[in-house]
Amino acid sequence: MDQRAKFISIVAEKGFASSARALWEHYACGKDDVIIHGNASLLIRMTSLFIHVAKTQEAKGDLSLGMASRSFAYHILDKFKQHHAPWDAAHHGMLTSYARACFIVGKNTEGFKTFKALLRRRELPDMHDINVVLSAIAEQAPTAAAGMLKKMEKQGVKPDAVSIGTVLHYAAMQGCERIREEMIRRAMEIENIHSDVGAFGALIRGVVQMKDSDTSEQRNMKLEDAWKLVCRFTECGTQTSTQIGNYLVSSALQAENALLAYKFWKALLKESAEHNDPNQRGQRGAIVKLTGQLNMRGEISGPDSRMITSELREEGTGLT
Repeated sequence: MDQRAKFISIVAEKGFASSARALWEHYACGKDDVIIHGNASLLIRMTSLFIHVAKTQEAKGDLSLGMASRSFAYHILDKFKQHHAPWDAAHHGMLTSYARACFIVGKNTEGFKTFKALLRRRELPDMHDINVVLSAIAEQAPTAAAGMLKKMEKQGVKPDAVSIGTVLHYAAMQGCERIREEMIRRAMEIENIHSDVGAFGALIRGVVQMKDSDTSEQRNMKLEDAWKLVCRFTECGTQTSTQIGNYLVSSALQAENALLAYKFWKALLKESAEHNDPNQRGQRGAIVKLTGQLNMRGEISGPDSRMITSELREEGTGLT
């Protein structure tokens, strides 16, 4: 990647919208503008940033500012398309990056058209490409995304952990109980899921990933789904890791769900080799502290509160 494009991409990734825009506009008007217009990584970073900025502005009631930020994201997308036209000759990676950016900015129809262009060239999308499309569909309609998984299988394409986790994530977000249960069942059938720690981790992260806009109910639904998966997979002897355990405990603490934080700790971390390291002692202390706060507010039962506090203090929490 050109150093200028790389630098702007880093600035955008850090969330410095004003600086990223100033740099993009400065270099996009010079003699080397094609380096900026045609860079796929920069396209994704900039469109992601400015759609996020637009949503934040709109949530605050600044509709005109939000529209201006969206317009800038659309402008970046248009410049990228112009640079790589005609699509029949464009590189596979440029097409998939453009489609991904279309979904980011909400131009889903354009994104799907781009994938059709790949198919016309008889270039089958890889699983990453497929999951980009699947995510866009699932965000709008989890039931349709579940249907897409079935069509994939009929065509000989096996959904992976990310595919299942993505649909389950949005099904939880939208309260689609039937799809949630179906995806939890299908997760058990993923190839190598019981022996591949990375695949299991991808599934869990896909389900749980928290967003600032999540309600308390949505966060707890995701965590409940993750707990169902942990129970089913550990019963089957699936390999897990302390990283997955730490992630789930931290996510449960973030959602202020002390009971699930405790359950994740007991199932995934209690017997770990790092049991006595400062990080895990700190986690146990955080669970005990949250339990006390919830107990004071009447948001956890007395028996659960006593069970959690007693066992974790016995294990060592670092609390005085």
